[in-house]
Amino acid sequence: MRHVAFLRAINVGGHVVKMDMLRRLFTRMGSARVETYFASGNVVFEAPAGAPAR
Repeated sequence: MRHVAFLRAINVGGHVVKMDMLRRLFTRMGSARVETYFASGNVVFEAPAGAPAR
């Protein structure tokens, strides 16, 4: 199933999250086909059915 995460204000006020790192984090949590859009913090991903990883 495809999901979308809207991480608001992720790159403001001197706090910077690189999109490649964000993709790696989602992948480590068990997501697949992870895509980010520009530096917006928007992430589209597939997650397995069932309980989320801890």
